Amino acid sequence: MREKRSGAAVLAGAMLLAISIGRANANSDNVSCQSIAPGQLTKQKADGTSCSTEVDGTGSNIATATASNKSQATALAKDGATATANAAKGSKATAQIASDVVAGSGVATSSGKLAKAVVSISFGGSGTSTARGGHSFASSSITGDGGGTVQATAIDGASVVAEVGTNGGGSAFASGKKGGEATAMVLFNGGGTASATAHGKTSNSSATVSDNCEVTTIADGFHSSAMGDCRNPGSIVTVKATNGSSASGSDANAPVCHPVNGGIARVRSPAGNCG
Repeated sequence: MREKRSGAAVLAGAMLLAISIGRANANSDNVSCQSIAPGQLTKQKADGTSCSTEVDGTGSNIATATASNKSQATALAKDGATATANAAKGSKATAQIASDVVAGSGVATSSGKLAKAVVSISFGGSGTSTARGGHSFASSSITGDGGGTVQATAIDGASVVAEVGTNGGGSAFASGKKGGEATAMVLFNGGGTASATAHGKTSNSSATVSDNCEVTTIADGFHSSAMGDCRNPGSIVTVKATNGSSASGSDANAPVCHPVNGGIARVRSPAGNCG
């Protein structure tokens, strides 16, 4: 009886050890980097999982990067900035905040095979990019010196871009799901708000703002297309297309609506309405 009990105890101990080793291996490819002082830190596992952080310039800076499952995460913070990058499941995340005027902050998060999230802020402001699901791509950037807010969210293979490329600041929001493509851009005089949403394979949504005005575009459903732009201060333009329909509107040209498959094609703008 003692021998049987002893054998059972040994077997139980071996099983517990195996479970413990399995858990350790499951997390063995996780890497984490953080920099708060000038300099660069890089860590890499044998399977290619890596993180890299770098701090430069003056002010209080924090750069944090975490990666797992053959992913790569990179964060750069400069001149009083906070940059955070998180990558998982074979993806890539990059947060680059290089602010020479006012402090900036950015968070890039990616998950899924070949998914990629990028945040780039040159002269202050805040940005968030999230790419979740295989082959998703999300990019948010501020290239002007007026700051602003940018947010890009891509899910299930979508590709989205949110950009403020003007010295006047502004806000750009782009989101996509299931293979949709969305672009939201604030250009020229700036100060406005661009919002673009695309859901569905080959759907396309584009919102372009060229002054202190507002554009919202929504493309919902396979092959739907919604395009909008504004050029005059105070203008508000909204465009929606569903079920493969197409619509375009602005504050300078007459709207165009082409509904198909029982869907919606609708424009509301200072230059006219349709749908």
